[in-house]
Amino acid sequence: MRLADKLYLVVPGTDLREGLNRILKARMGALLVLDDSKEILNIASGGFHIDATMTPQRLSELAKMDGAIILDKAAKRILWANIHLMPDPAAFTTETGTRHRTAERVARSTDAFVVSVSEEMGSITLYFRDEKKLLEPTENIGIRFNRMMQVLERQFRRINATENDVSQHGHGDKLAKNILLFFQQIQVFDRVANEIEGLLDELGTLGRFQYFELDDMKTNLAESKKAMAKRYLELIESYSPEELLETFGEMKDSSLSDFLALDDTLNSSDSAGEIQ
Repeated sequence: MRLADKLYLVVPGTDLREGLNRILKARMGALLVLDDSKEILNIASGGFHIDATMTPQRLSELAKMDGAIILDKAAKRILWANIHLMPDPAAFTTETGTRHRTAERVARSTDAFVVSVSEEMGSITLYFRDEKKLLEPTENIGIRFNRMMQVLERQFRRINATENDVSQHGHGDKLAKNILLFFQQIQVFDRVANEIEGLLDELGTLGRFQYFELDDMKTNLAESKKAMAKRYLELIESYSPEELLETFGEMKDSSLSDFLALDDTLNSSDSAGEIQ
């Protein structure tokens, strides 16, 4: 399990995220541990037991006190408050502030998911094992997401245009170049799509409709890749070695290397299963 698997607990729309936002708006700090295992209780001292349903209001009120707040792993109940944590002092940390140093050491020395809110920086940092992530404000994520979607949509249109060129000019030198261009454009699309998926994880329910839009584009391109792979194999079979060398001779060295590398991709077991 990785930190990305814990993001659903703090996405916009959850009670925990609302509670964290309340703490930020009140210009307070907080240290939250989402784990009530014996491992955590062994490094905890002081404080008092609560065992009450977690609500944003209760969380922000308890953050007014010093010490950490311990919740269950699902962030549904507040179990302890005003806790002093004593993690392994030898645990590695890159942080400087006391609260963040404690948070990172707790995460590195246990399996707990830890959240630290900084009143000075007005930020939320997540820790899980040896990973950490600064949680962006929802409005910033939304702006980045909209910009990335615009880039992705333009790239999607370019791919469709290249596919149309292949359909209309299915022979000759231009075919090989368009097939290469198509797969280069697919690589760019995939990189942008992966970044967008990470933003969708942080948007939570706010990005559910955009998720379907992205999934629809990826489904359409999956069919296009199958068709283009078949055209590539037809090209290799129908051209003589002399004709291919003449076509490739007009290409730049880097483009030629990329084109020839398609053999490894399209002849892999997964790709072979797709185009049969």
